Amino acid sequence: MSLRATFAEVKQVRQANEDVFVWPGVVWDLLYCHEELTELARVIQTIKEPDHARNSTDHSLTTEQRLHLEWGQALMMLVTLGIEAGVSDPDRALTMALAKISAASARKRTQAAALAAAQE
Repeated sequence: MSLRATFAEVKQVRQANEDVFVWPGVVWDLLYCHEELTELARVIQTIKEPDHARNSTDHSLTTEQRLHLEWGQALMMLVTLGIEAGVSDPDRALTMALAKISAASARKRTQAAALAAAQE
């Protein structure tokens, strides 16, 4: 499924459930993204360092189910933020982000090669 289709699905599900899950607004979306990412971090912490986890584990779900649920909730909130912020082409946004990483990586490699050559 493309990001555009994902946006459409999140929007449809949110609109269908507006009576119980109000669209929160951009500022609240940012806070909810933080909350969902924090919960995801706690699940990952439980997986990697269970003796140091700072949260209680919901024993009705397996750790793998919790990982998928929390990541899904974090992703849903990020998609909601994009919708509310007016991102009309999520595929373009992701393409731009990936291109930025590629350009920065190429620049860093060029700088490292130049520095290595200068040290020879």
